[in-house]
Amino acid sequence: TPGEDVRGPAVESRLEAGEGGRRKVSLHITPSRPDAAFVDVQVLPGAAVLSARLAGQQAPGDTLRTRNAAQGVLFRYWVPSTDGFDLELELTASGSPTVRVGEHTYAVPASVTQGLPARPEDSMPVPFGEGLDEGTRVTRTLRLDAAAAEVAPGPKP
Repeated sequence: TPGEDVRGPAVESRLEAGEGGRRKVSLHITPSRPDAAFVDVQVLPGAAVLSARLAGQQAPGDTLRTRNAAQGVLFRYWVPSTDGFDLELELTASGSPTVRVGEHTYAVPASVTQGLPARPEDSMPVPFGEGLDEGTRVTRTLRLDAAAAEVAPGPKP
């Protein structure tokens, strides 16, 4: 999107040692846009998620198992507050935890649509198509280490 200020969500993280070699990761995620439809947080393979608490709701490890462990674990938070939300994870001790954080809005910057013909009045975008709808998605991948980190939105996610 040339000339547009497209940023992803800000992520504040804290990683600390837990009991039995486990690690606890605390994330505070703040969307960059007030019209964000949802924010995805995907814990990539390498660190098994033993339990999670998203916005105060607990999810035990057995509900986090996926059919394809190669994809990791995905959390989707719909209509996040402009103040953001918290995600707390308990992980196995192996590897360096990596998360992919993405923000989706149902809007396309004007610079992208400029010069395109208007959609006919009797049609609409594909709802919830995620790849086919008229929206903007900004995604970044973060490797979390033992030090507290803050990843602010930047001009190039």
